Amino acid sequence: MTSPDDFSKSYLQSLGMSSCFFYNTSPNRVPNIWLFWKTTVATLNLIHCSNQQLTVEIDGVLLSIIHAHYIYVNRRQLWMDLHQLSLMNLPWLILGDFNAYLSYSDKQGGHRPSTAAMSDFRDFVGSNHLMEAPCNRFHFFWWNKQVGRLKILGKLDRMFFNILWSSKYPGWNYKVCNRLCSDHSPIVGRSVDIP
Repeated sequence: MTSPDDFSKSYLQSLGMSSCFFYNTSPNRVPNIWLFWKTTVATLNLIHCSNQQLTVEIDGVLLSIIHAHYIYVNRRQLWMDLHQLSLMNLPWLILGDFNAYLSYSDKQGGHRPSTAAMSDFRDFVGSNHLMEAPCNRFHFFWWNKQVGRLKILGKLDRMFFNILWSSKYPGWNYKVCNRLCSDHSPIVGRSVDIP
């Protein structure tokens, strides 16, 4: 596991990255959300962070990065925190591992998703007037790295935005990249086509 003290500021600068970076709090563990940025990016302001999310403001827009708890009742605090952020009434993009499904079709294999957990997630999306960004390919971005009867696929990683984001960045969508070493596929957001 990597801790914030392990990062060399000079190494980050050699990569063209800011020597400043944000990470969230995670009780009894190293942080599970890290945000690095290029030196060419405007100033980022940390707005809020918890053990499930990190939110920054960049040039008048909000960016929330999510790594939701795997137990659905623990995600309820995340939904409340994010609702409070929605009240800022700024263009807002929310992305990451929500560890939740919107429908049964978002999971293949294993036990059926919890109806209560799906309802909580749908209520959060609806009550905050969020739209899911369109995706270029794959329906399942997560794989438990098992085969045969033990194989489980899921759509846990997503991007959502509000109407203000949609107005500022028309055509916003995301591309799913091939998995390399993680059980999650990387996702890249864009408002123009990326080959």
